[in-house]
Amino acid sequence: MVLSLEFDKLSKKFPARKGPLSLSKFEVTAVNAVSLKIKPGETFGLVGESGCGKSTLAKMLVGLLKPTSGRIIIDGEIFDKSDPKFSGGQAQRIGIARALAAEPKILVLDEPVSALDVSIQAQVLNLLEELKEKFGLTYFFISHDLSVVEAVSDRVAVMYFGSIVEVGTAKEIFSKPKHPYTKLLADSAPVIGKPLTLNEKSGYELPDILNPPIGCAFSERCVYAKELCSKEAPIFRESKNGSSVSCHYPIN
Repeated sequence: MVLSLEFDKLSKKFPARKGPLSLSKFEVTAVNAVSLKIKPGETFGLVGESGCGKSTLAKMLVGLLKPTSGRIIIDGEIFDKSDPKFSGGQAQRIGIARALAAEPKILVLDEPVSALDVSIQAQVLNLLEELKEKFGLTYFFISHDLSVVEAVSDRVAVMYFGSIVEVGTAKEIFSKPKHPYTKLLADSAPVIGKPLTLNEKSGYELPDILNPPIGCAFSERCVYAKELCSKEAPIFRESKNGSSVSCHYPIN
C-alpha cells in the first residue's frame, strides 16, 4: 500500500529556561512552519546538520511528539495539533514499516490486530500476507483471537501454564483438537448461531504458579482427567501426520 504524505505549516516549540536558576521561561522553535508534499511511491530525502529539527519532524510524523501547530496529512486524512496521534490501523502499518526497515527474515507479531476494528484487521492481515510473499518472510504470530490465528497460520502451537500442549496444522488444531485444553479454547470461541458447549470445569482458574501441580497442569479443569493425570505429567507424543500432543488421554 502506497500512501501520500503532506506537512502543512507544521511547527514544534519546546519550553526552555535561560539558566538552571532562571525563573524566566521562553520557547525554543525546533520545527518552524514546515510545508512539504511527498508523492506516493517517491523517495524523499531530508538532510541537515545535527540539531536542525530532522528528528523532531520525524517524531511528530510517527506520533511520538505532538505538534504545536500545523497539520500532518496522510493519504488525504488530516491529523492536526489537537490529534498528531494515528488510528490503530495506521499505527500498526507504521510499526510494520519500522520492523521491515532492518530487512529481517523473521518477524515476531505479538497481537498485531487485537486493538483494531474487524475491517481494519482484514486490511492489516492482507498487508502482512503481501509482505510475506514479497520479502520471503517468516512470521511468529501470537494472538488470543482463535479465528485470526486459524486464518493466517500454517501450523499452530497451543500453550497452557507456560508449556506447549499441542502442535499441529491450523486445520487439525481447530477442527480436530486432541488436547482437552485446545478443545476448551475452540468451544469457548463465540460463533454466531453456534451455542457455547462449555463444561462444568471450564471456569476453573489456572494453577498456582508458586505451587504448580505434580501431574498435568490442566487436570483440575479437564473432564477427561483420570487418576494418572494428577500424579504424572504427560509427555509429548507425535502422531504419524506430524502433529504432537502432551496428554495421557488425547481426544480421538
